[in-house]
Amino acid sequence: MSSVLKTPAGSAGISELPFASYAQIIRMLVPPAERISFYDVRGNALWINDGVDEPEFRMHVELVIARARQSTAPHGPTLAFDHDDSAHVFPVRNNAGAVVGAVGIACRNLANGARYRSAEAVERIIAPVMNILGHAWPVTAESAPMASAPREAAGTRQAAVAASQLQASMPVPALLRKTLSVATDLIDCAFGGVILPDRPFTLSLGVSPDESDLAITAAIDNVREHVLKWMKVRNEPLVANSAGRGQLPHKLLVVPLRDASKRPVALLMLFRSAKARDFAGVDVDELTQLAARIPTEALAALAPPEPPVIASVVKLPPAAPAVAAPPVVKPQAAPVAKPQVAQKPAVPLPPARPSVAAQPAAMAPKPAPAPVKPAAPRVTVADAPRIVVPTTASAATNTISMDERVRSALREGSFDLYAQRIAPMGNTPESPRFEVLVRMRDAGKLHGPTSFFAAAESSRLLPDLDCWVIGELLRTLRKRAVTVRASSLEFSINLAGQSLATDQFAEFIVAEVCRTAIPAGLLVFEISERTALEHEDEMGLLSARLRDVGCRIALDNCRSGLGTLDPANRWPVSRVKIDGSLIRNIGVSSRSESQVRAVAQLAADRGIETVAECVENERIHEKLLNMGIDFAQGFHFAKPQPLSTLFG
Repeated sequence: MSSVLKTPAGSAGISELPFASYAQIIRMLVPPAERISFYDVRGNALWINDGVDEPEFRMHVELVIARARQSTAPHGPTLAFDHDDSAHVFPVRNNAGAVVGAVGIACRNLANGARYRSAEAVERIIAPVMNILGHAWPVTAESAPMASAPREAAGTRQAAVAASQLQASMPVPALLRKTLSVATDLIDCAFGGVILPDRPFTLSLGVSPDESDLAITAAIDNVREHVLKWMKVRNEPLVANSAGRGQLPHKLLVVPLRDASKRPVALLMLFRSAKARDFAGVDVDELTQLAARIPTEALAALAPPEPPVIASVVKLPPAAPAVAAPPVVKPQAAPVAKPQVAQKPAVPLPPARPSVAAQPAAMAPKPAPAPVKPAAPRVTVADAPRIVVPTTASAATNTISMDERVRSALREGSFDLYAQRIAPMGNTPESPRFEVLVRMRDAGKLHGPTSFFAAAESSRLLPDLDCWVIGELLRTLRKRAVTVRASSLEFSINLAGQSLATDQFAEFIVAEVCRTAIPAGLLVFEISERTALEHEDEMGLLSARLRDVGCRIALDNCRSGLGTLDPANRWPVSRVKIDGSLIRNIGVSSRSESQVRAVAQLAADRGIETVAECVENERIHEKLLNMGIDFAQGFHFAKPQPLSTLFG
C-alpha cells in the first residue's frame, strides 16, 4: 500500500519526484524494510508507503535533519539515527552538500545481530540511491544552510503588557506558574507546562475545562523525551503543528528558558487542541518575550546543584557519620546498619516492566523492613489504591497470601499477556481478532485469572491491574505498529467494575490510546453485562469518551437472553458476547438454545456483532452456524497463547 500525503506549502516541486519508484529500489536493496518514508527539509512527510505519519518517528526525523544542517562540512558523512534498533533516518544532500530532505527506513522482526540493524550497513547499501535522489531533489529556499545566529524575538505590544504582570520578586514556583497563566491566556492555549532537563520536575497549568489533570500530565510526558532531545541538538524554539492523521490531540510550542550563561535550564511548553489554529511566528515571539522577563537569578535556582548529593553526607555531625537516621537514634549494631543497604543506588536492578503501583501509600513503620524496589513512574489513576506490602527475602512463597502476591507482581511487572483468537463463523474472511488475557508469574508457576482475580478484587487492586494490562498491551503494539495496521489486528481488553468506578479511569484510557500509533478502531473494551448495569453513570461516561477517540465497546458475559438488548440499546455497543454457560447448554437445554437464537436475531437487526464464548467442540460449532452467530471463541478454535507469538 502506498500513500502520497498532502504536499506541504513550499514543497510543490518536490512532490513531483517518483517516491514510489525510489521506495521500490530501496526495498530491493533492503528486503526487511517494511516502512519507507520521505521528508522535506523541514521534516514534513512527503510520501510514506503505509500512509501513516507517526509523531515519534517524525520527531527523530527533525532531529536528524537539524544535526545534518549544522554540520560544517558540505560533504560530511551521512548521519543516521537508530530507533528501536531497526529504524533509521538518513538525510538527503544535494550537489552542494546542503541538506534537502530525509529518508526513513524501518525494519521489523530482525534477529539480534542482523545486518540491517546497523545504520552504517544500511547507509552503505543505499548510498547510490541517496546520491541519485540528492541530484534529482529540487532546490528550495529552506535548503540553504542554517544561520548560526539565534533568532531575535520581536514580540508584540500585547506581550509587553502581559509581561509586566511578572514580578522578579516572586518566588520561583509562583513566578513560573504566573508565567504559564499569562502565556496560555495571551497565546490562547488549552494548557501549558514547565519541565527541567536534568531533574524529574513538571509544573502544569490547565485552562480548558475539556482537559483533565491526568490528560495534561499524559500529554506532557508523551513529548518530554523528544523535546529534550530536540533542545540538545538545536537549542531554539520548537513548533509542532502537525501530528499526522490526528494521532496526537495537541499542537505544541516550546521555548527554552536560559540562565546567564545562555544554558537552557527549563522548557516552557504550550499546548493547543489539534483543531485549533496553528502556532505562528508571532506566537513564538510573544512566548520568547515572556520568557525573557524571568530573571536569570531565578532561573539559576532551577539549575541542578554543582556538588553531588553526597556532599550533604560530608556535613553530617561526627556522631553519626554513616547512618542516615534521626539524630536521636544512635547506631548500635547490625540490626540498625543493615537497612542502610537499601539506600545504595549503585546496585543494578533487573529490568522489569513498568508497574502501575507508582507510589506506596503511607504505612506505619515496621521493624527492619526489607528493601522495596522503586517502581517506574507512569501515569496512573488518581484514586486507585497504592498499597505496597514489604516482604522478607527469606519468607517462603507458600506463606504469602494471594493478595500480597498480586501486589508484588504489580511492583515487579510479573504478569504476562496472552491472546486468544476470536474466529469468524463460516468461510467469510475477516481481519484477525484476539481477546487479551493476563497470567501471573509467581514462584516459577503461571497462574490464570481464577487463581488471583478474587484476591485482587477483594484488595481493590483491579484498577491497577487493568491499567497495567492497557499500558503493556499498547507498548507492545506500538513496537509492531506497522504489522498491526497492515494486518488490521484487533484486540479486546476486559475492564473490571472497580476500574469503571475509579475517577479519571476513562481519561487514562484516552490518554494511553492517543499517545500510540495504533488506530483506535482496532481496540475493543469489554465490560460485563452485570458491571454495566451496576455502574450505569460510569458506563455512560466511559462509552462516550471511547467513542470520541474511535474505540469500540463490547458487552461481555451476556446471559440475560433478550434482556441483553436493553443495555445494548442504551450505550454505543458494537458487539455482544454470549456467556459460555448458555453456549455449553446448547443441545442440552432448549431454553438456552432459544435464548441464544433470539439474541442473535435481534442483534443482527440492530447491526450488533455476536460472539459465542466457550465453544469447545464441533457439535456446538455446527449449531451456532445455523443460529446466525457472527464469531466464536473457545478451545475448539484456539487456546490462549503468549501475545509475543502473534508477531513471530
